[in-house]
Amino acid sequence: MIGVLLIFLLVNCAPPMALRRTSRLHINLFLHDLEASTKLNSTHTETAPYDPTHEYATHCRTILKKNTGLRSAFIGFPPTSSASLTPSNTFILPTPSSSSVSSPSNFQFSKSRVHVILGLPRPLVLQRVLKTLATFGVGSVQLLKASKTEPQYFGSHLLRGFTCFDPSTPFNATTPLGETVVKGLEQGGHPYPPQIHVRKSLWKLDLRGRGVVPHPRRTSKTVSEVLRGAGPEEDVTVAIGPESGWTDEEIEWLEGRGFDVVTLGAEILTVGEAATATVGIVRDAVGSNP
Repeated sequence: MIGVLLIFLLVNCAPPMALRRTSRLHINLFLHDLEASTKLNSTHTETAPYDPTHEYATHCRTILKKNTGLRSAFIGFPPTSSASLTPSNTFILPTPSSSSVSSPSNFQFSKSRVHVILGLPRPLVLQRVLKTLATFGVGSVQLLKASKTEPQYFGSHLLRGFTCFDPSTPFNATTPLGETVVKGLEQGGHPYPPQIHVRKSLWKLDLRGRGVVPHPRRTSKTVSEVLRGAGPEEDVTVAIGPESGWTDEEIEWLEGRGFDVVTLGAEILTVGEAATATVGIVRDAVGSNP
């Protein structure tokens, strides 16, 4: 009898499937595409209309239960806390006079001093890790073809046709990689995406400032010890190996260019766990904010 009652409650009291798919609790900033928006006047800009079942519209009405005072931004531009959702499912955002969104040339990438080199993992893992790194608001991500990276990973749907996101190449939120980054930005509440580049060899890497390479067995030095004295104005690059790890030759190459091998403990972590732990500790150690 109890089992039948539970089934009845699950079937009849659960939210509609469409609502479960589209309502996410991690939207801490509504992000919009400037290219698809229209400037209403000198002070306000209107986004393209969203479908009534779109997660943004659904989130406002079912989770926030309001349509004004919404924290919102165009991707790459300053956020506002006074956006509103109209009955026609468009967002109205103020256009700050001091940082006008009237020109795409004002687009900004993240200015965080924390950067990441990521030995390219499987596409599903890459998607998760990129979202996490965007949530942290890192300044840049370099996707590296490490020795243990499978060549076919570069042909995945995430990277097919992708070159880079940087000041010379517009950020495209409609691509699979761009959509993944936007989800992370929504979670972290940041409007500024990281620059992203694909590097086919170590020699192509852009090495900035101090560097740390987490490894479970090669050292007892911690991230905090290595970065003692570093400040928020100093660049720090975190090198995370692929799923099978760095080779000894790769670690020696990085050490030869000033990287310190650090420990996160004796445990063998996944790529995502190592990236999350190291970036979090680095940001805390240098007082870095996105």
